[in-house]
Amino acid sequence: MGDERPGINRPSGLSFNFGQLNVNESKPSSSQPSSSLSLPPLDIQRPKLSIDGSSTAPPVMTPRTPKDLHVGRLKFPGDDGEYHITARDLEEDSQIGRGNYGTVHKMIHRQTSREMAVKKIRSLTTNKKEQKRLLVELETVMNAQPCENIIRFFGALFNEGDCWLCMELMDTSLDKLYKKAYDLGCPFSEAFVGHITVCTVSALSYLKDELNIMHRDVKPSNIVMNRHGAVKLVDFGIAGELVNSVATSHVGCKPYMAPERLVQMTNHQIYDVRSDVWSLGITLVEISTGHYPYSNWGSIFEQLAEVIEGPAPVLTKEKVPADYTISYLHFVNLCLEKEVDHRPKYHTLMEHAFYKKYESASKQPDTLRDFGDFVKRIIDKIEKNEDNR
Repeated sequence: MGDERPGINRPSGLSFNFGQLNVNESKPSSSQPSSSLSLPPLDIQRPKLSIDGSSTAPPVMTPRTPKDLHVGRLKFPGDDGEYHITARDLEEDSQIGRGNYGTVHKMIHRQTSREMAVKKIRSLTTNKKEQKRLLVELETVMNAQPCENIIRFFGALFNEGDCWLCMELMDTSLDKLYKKAYDLGCPFSEAFVGHITVCTVSALSYLKDELNIMHRDVKPSNIVMNRHGAVKLVDFGIAGELVNSVATSHVGCKPYMAPERLVQMTNHQIYDVRSDVWSLGITLVEISTGHYPYSNWGSIFEQLAEVIEGPAPVLTKEKVPADYTISYLHFVNLCLEKEVDHRPKYHTLMEHAFYKKYESASKQPDTLRDFGDFVKRIIDKIEKNEDNR
């Protein structure tokens, strides 16, 4: 597959809308100094692109409304009991993550001694309708429990206005794992990448087929795993709706959104699951090469302009470990088709030779053991380094 991809027409100006903040990066006049985003004049009329961080893109899918909201209650898999909880019923162990939305903590349910991860989403609104919408989406995801590649949710509570999401505790996330693995000179084998891909695509497909929802925030930090080799998807639009990844971006952030999500043409085009397929492709390039596929930028405007105007990343044999096959490269580059109409949906990806190769292997005890051992080895190195600080 060649390195060149058809791009899109360059716009006369880029309009960024971050909530109430509007910033325009327009083509400078002849009296103004040229900026790094200056575009050569074209003889045709070009549409204005709107990059909107306020989550106003019309959703393609609407989650079903659940019958019951698990507020202030916990329900664990395999346990017929239901536990009423407040913040006092959870014992703090340690903070295990931090993001724009808030923090993630390892906590223990005092009554059952059950360990869990608790995501504390900072209060962004006191609007009861917003709180109910968040819980409706949470409950929708709780209905996804039959899918083994989706993180298990136990319940939620509100504490001083903040929303606490109680969920299954995993050992690490893909972004931490791949970075440490490359630092140690242990890049992922294709078999491991195949296992991660099958688990992620199956989870995304389940969300679409069974619950009629999109994920909307596929990236390495939202794919988690444990020492047993399990790989699971987290954060399917729950915190993402409250804290939009464009609206909260700053220099140094990595956009994973597809070009069509960043660009809203005058006809308010609607995006679908293929935008998540693009995000998957960016994620696979990153873990296969050890680095994010786009260059470093000086501003968020340069970040978004490169994704929109520049060619799509292309994964080639020279960029990956020797054991990676042409079939895998083809799979990734399909995910990164710049033209959304040429980009496959999940069921097409699941018929690809690369996916088929690892689909059956992904559930085998040997695969889970080997990947689990790899995860354990990397985590042990991370913990040892932290202890030596």
